[in-house]
Amino acid sequence: MNYLTSEELRAANYTASQIYQRGKELFAGNQLSAYLLVARAVAEAAMSAAERSQDKASRDDYTKVAKMASFNIAANCWPGWGADEAATITDEQRRLGAEFAEIHLSITLDLKLAADKISGAHWHKGAHQLAAGAYDAARETFTTCAELAVGGAAESEEMAKGWIAVVDVLQGADGAEARLESIKSRLMELGDDGEFYASQYDPALSVFQARS
Repeated sequence: MNYLTSEELRAANYTASQIYQRGKELFAGNQLSAYLLVARAVAEAAMSAAERSQDKASRDDYTKVAKMASFNIAANCWPGWGADEAATITDEQRRLGAEFAEIHLSITLDLKLAADKISGAHWHKGAHQLAAGAYDAARETFTTCAELAVGGAAESEEMAKGWIAVVDVLQGADGAEARLESIKSRLMELGDDGEFYASQYDPALSVFQARS
């Protein structure tokens, strides 16, 4: 049997993501279910192929495809991006996203990637813990995210600290809102990436405050 190569699976993962993103723009309703059928198939095929691989290079190639696919699934199943996502992502899909956030983190650790990549993987785990209402666990994970970002890009460390502040806001901690505003101001001074990170807190707070 001729299995799909890592390059073919990588292309399938990219195509599924592109079709999903464009479908959200073109069609009414939730396109996530159809996307997940393909994305999960890619992730599972890549992980299975990695297990079958006899050499490290091939195994790593398939594992990297699984990492990308699991990253996309975790991101697309997170309701904290805004009201539109919150309205269409089901609890089952959110739980699936949390599962793949854990898979993405595990793969990132197994590949022994740089600290900034591992930090980002922790963010996805923390984001899904936040969505599940597991605030103490989310704070712990975001703290790890911030610690791993130390010494790297300044905006990454500030971004993680901002999510710790988001948890504190949701738990009603004194001064949390002012601390978050201060972090957002610092991020806005750090260029495009900082501005992008600063723009993510308010939509997430709006979603999760509405649920509390």
